[in-house]
Amino acid sequence: MLKVKNVSKSFGALKAVDGVSFEVHEKEIVGIIGPNGSGKTTLFNLIMGVYSIDGGRIEFQGKDITKYPPHKRCHLGLGRVHQIPRPFL
Repeated sequence: MLKVKNVSKSFGALKAVDGVSFEVHEKEIVGIIGPNGSGKTTLFNLIMGVYSIDGGRIEFQGKDITKYPPHKRCHLGLGRVHQIPRPFL
């Protein structure tokens, strides 16, 4: 369903994401973990089209969406929800 293949993104000399590859299949749950500054948010921004990738490709439902803008990815059914922590409710 979602394939991330050798995706990279740099900001100047800083390599925020360097050759990341993984697949997420239908009905599969996958976690992305790492310390602060490890590129998790950048990776999600690349998947959603917020940032353009420097290298690699992203496929969703068998289509290469690497160059699709965020709204077109949304129309395909790819979405993102931000966490709103509420520890004392």
